[in-house]
This record gives sequence, C-alpha cells and structure tokens, in this order.
Amino acid sequence: MPHYLSATSFAPATEALLAGLVALTGADIDLTPVTERALSARTRLDEMVARDPEHVTMLEKLEAIYDDLHDPRSQMPTGEDLAAELEEFLRDQ
Repeated sequence: MPHYLSATSFAPATEALLAGLVALTGADIDLTPVTERALSARTRLDEMVARDPEHVTMLEKLEAIYDDLHDPRSQMPTGEDLAAELEEFLRDQ
C-alpha cells in the first residue's frame, strides 16, 4: 500500500491483506465484493491520474524512487568502490 494512502480506506490494500490471510490460513472467505471495490478504486484512480500530466509525472517519480530503494543492484557497491575501500584498508594496516 502506498505510504500516502495509509491513513485512508483503500480497497486494493484490503483485498491484498485478505488474500494473504486466505493463502496463509486456508480460510474460506468470499473476496468477490472486496475485489470488485478494489477494481473500481484502481480504475477511478487510473482515470484521475491519466487526466492530469502532472499527476502522471509525480507518480512516475515516486515509482522510480521506490524502485531505486528496493533494487538490490543499487545497494551494492561498485567494483571501483570496493577497490578504493580495500586500498584504504590496506594502507591503514
């Protein structure tokens, strides 16, 4: 669930949580009403965003930031960084 929606009721998040509960427990829960509300919410938000290019740009930036924060490759040091750190370590010995 996006952090900017955490203080609101958001059907897609409810759907995801209930689907996880069903998967973990095997509970027999009819998710149809929640799934329908989630689809409606996503459609409404997609339409609102699509009408305003500034919203599209903002969401693209937020998604890029999220992707960068959760990309394991972006968290790994480069070969040059490792070499510099190794050289510094060896100098200090």
